[in-house]
Amino acid sequence: MLHDFADAMDLDREVQAGPKKQPRKREWQHLWVSRPVAVMLDWFIRHHPESAHHYIGEITREAHTRWGVPAEDTLYTLRQAVAMDGKLNREDAESFFALLTPPAKND
Repeated sequence: MLHDFADAMDLDREVQAGPKKQPRKREWQHLWVSRPVAVMLDWFIRHHPESAHHYIGEITREAHTRWGVPAEDTLYTLRQAVAMDGKLNREDAESFFALLTPPAKND
């Protein structure tokens, strides 16, 4: 997954190095996970949910450390990948990813 994210970041750098238009807000929705990786993630979640939680948490932390990607955006990307290419039903996917979602900050 991190390799796919790295490819997305490299592509983003190439696009930003091109002709300058209006400055844009930094968005991470261009992250992607390749289909084989999404299928593997789906299988991992269905068969080893506890381990999947741990590793997805590590992936989320690493994406934030390397590229400053907010946890919510990493989880959104992974959730979308599983929804598009996986066999996990919607209810199970929502409850799985809900447990990974960082708590809201109460100021």
